[in-house]
Amino acid sequence: MELKNKTNNIFDWLKEITEHKTPAEEFTDKDWSIFNSWLIHRFISMNLYYVELANYAQSLMPHNKKEIYNFYKEMIPKGKSYFKLSEWWLIFDEHYTSAGLKDPNVTTGIYNTFLYGEYGITNRFAGIVSSALFSRNYMNNLVSGTTGEVIVAGEAVNYLGDTDVGLKYQLSKKGAKVPMALSVVLGLPLGKSVAGAGMNLQTGDGEFNQIVQFDIGKGFRAFKKRQAYYALYGGFNHRLNGFSEEIRFGAELGIELFNQKTWVIARVNGIESLKNGATAETVTSTSIFANNSEYVSYSVEWNQYITKKVGFSLGFTNVIRGEIIAAAPSYSVGVFLDLSK
Repeated sequence: MELKNKTNNIFDWLKEITEHKTPAEEFTDKDWSIFNSWLIHRFISMNLYYVELANYAQSLMPHNKKEIYNFYKEMIPKGKSYFKLSEWWLIFDEHYTSAGLKDPNVTTGIYNTFLYGEYGITNRFAGIVSSALFSRNYMNNLVSGTTGEVIVAGEAVNYLGDTDVGLKYQLSKKGAKVPMALSVVLGLPLGKSVAGAGMNLQTGDGEFNQIVQFDIGKGFRAFKKRQAYYALYGGFNHRLNGFSEEIRFGAELGIELFNQKTWVIARVNGIESLKNGATAETVTSTSIFANNSEYVSYSVEWNQYITKKVGFSLGFTNVIRGEIIAAAPSYSVGVFLDLSK
């Protein structure tokens, strides 16, 4: 296959480093004749965030143009990022028991305001943050079915929720048949794990956990002309403070509609508890933060772009089966800023 020239000047090379990320093997001899190591270092160092990178790169021999290009290409992020502010809520008066059966409970609700973000740190590393900026957990009055009297008064707690922070590393190279990634996520217990007169209101689980997750996914054409993608993941959640460890898994399928202005996404997610925590035999809590919770759920999300980068989303999730978890659907609505395009 005959290679075609991709650059006409030094600015085309800067675009290759920061945006296109073309493999070094795909450039022609003429392209490399335009590559000027000194000018590349000069322009890169004009960005204060990359001064140290440029200092290191200048230790490489100027005639090793491919080595210099590959170093910058891998270390300087493509600038892709995605941010989403959403409201998620769940109201339930039934829960799944440890035997997977449904039992009634006092009507309970939780509302979370989430901020989610992904930011490309380098061409392969991305930072991830999912934070419950505000969380409200409430329980209605417990009323006697015979006398109508209030047995236990309802109450609520408003506070921060828990936050997840992590790093995702792209294991495969650009253009791989099956793109793969590895993530490490830390769960920070910023919410309240005990609140209310009954000590049974929560905005977090009160434990520091560490998740290692492996992802694969790829884009493809559906129905000949629609853009689509699939993603699969599996992970292990190591938990502290007497909580049982978990196996996590899921699958995702997305397809674009209406000239890429609409994306419909279907997901299946699951958690299996290893039931190896200190309280594995005693926990009967109906909280969504309870230990030994298990479930398999399905969800559908509608993402609508208003502009090329800004849009809104609507989501619905329900449980197929569960143990020690709410037996009701949850809903979400959000706005997003997509800077990956």
